[in-house]
Amino acid sequence: MRSGHRSSPAPLAGCGDAGAKMNVFTLPARLLGLKLAAPEARRGISRMPMNKPHLEFSRVDMAAGWAIPEGYPAGIKQKILASDLDEDGKTGSRTRLLRFDPGVHTTAPFVHDHWEEVYLLSGDLIVGNDAQGAGGESFQAPTYACRPPGVRHGPFKSAGGCMLFEIHYYDESKT
Repeated sequence: MRSGHRSSPAPLAGCGDAGAKMNVFTLPARLLGLKLAAPEARRGISRMPMNKPHLEFSRVDMAAGWAIPEGYPAGIKQKILASDLDEDGKTGSRTRLLRFDPGVHTTAPFVHDHWEEVYLLSGDLIVGNDAQGAGGESFQAPTYACRPPGVRHGPFKSAGGCMLFEIHYYDESKT
């Protein structure tokens, strides 16, 4: 295990408590069964507004609507589930599925100016490979990551293919 990795999930600051309303912070933690930080640990944390559309349960067509994200290689495709993300205005959020075909890899680390939460739904994900796709640390589903803005991560590869559920969002209390 690499330095900095924990064997069990740590409480997530700012994620609400068991009696709190669901929001972009509490939903991923509850889905994963993570312990949430006590309310007194979150004092002074403001909540951000959410402007994504109201969507009730509807069937997701897993065969259609996939596109290669800008800057990604062929073999990695996204399906946007809901989004009001404005990267120029640094507001909003996006929920998406990201699918890696077997053997595909990225060649450079990613850095972005928004929060990112990633849940590996199925398959394997290798983190930290080189530009040729060699090396890195392998993770199997179910695995979760939460990254604040400015954190370098990747490159990424999947030996057998994988499906990720991702939430990207700006902390609008900082704008």
